[in-house]
Amino acid sequence: MLLTVVAWLLLLIAGFALILVPLVPEGASYGSGSPQGIPFVDALYLSAVSASTLGLGDVVIQDPSWRWLAPLEGLLGFGVITAAITWLTQIYPALSRRRSLSLDVWTTLEDYGASPPVQPSSVVRSWATRLAAVSVDLVQNTETFWFRENDPRLSLGPALRRLDDVVAANPDIEENRQLQRSLKVLREIMRSQYGPHAASHLAGNRE
Repeated sequence: MLLTVVAWLLLLIAGFALILVPLVPEGASYGSGSPQGIPFVDALYLSAVSASTLGLGDVVIQDPSWRWLAPLEGLLGFGVITAAITWLTQIYPALSRRRSLSLDVWTTLEDYGASPPVQPSSVVRSWATRLAAVSVDLVQNTETFWFRENDPRLSLGPALRRLDDVVAANPDIEENRQLQRSLKVLREIMRSQYGPHAASHLAGNRE
């Protein structure tokens, strides 16, 4: 994601620099202590200052009809940075909830294979509730589905299979039925949004 944001900003800066190249140095005003340089380098610098909303003012376009480029680029740069920060603050809590659930299931059930013992009702209810949160995350932040894990203990796919074993071992317990409903809802959401083989994707080995 960081590389994507950097790429967006670089493309924004480069694009506006190409627009500004014909205007420097003749069409620009240089402040004291700001010597003229290579036109494209100066245009790139002016574009970077505008995109970062620094507004140093050491190089300014003189033509009034072109001055609107600086505030326009500043708004676009600010929008890209704000969108990236907003996305990060939404995406990583969702991934953290998914990974913590998967790791919790793994640490609890790893030693029992396909025949897990009866789990405390509070643990099963917690798994069902956290599965519901994962379902909501997949609806609200659909891109989280495509994040795959290097560590299989953090993968949701194996965790779902272990939870299936918990339900199958004791299907008549109320908490297990609640867990089964949460599993069903999650799989329905994954199938409707990502296709019939969505669950297997979450068992991948890389992010």
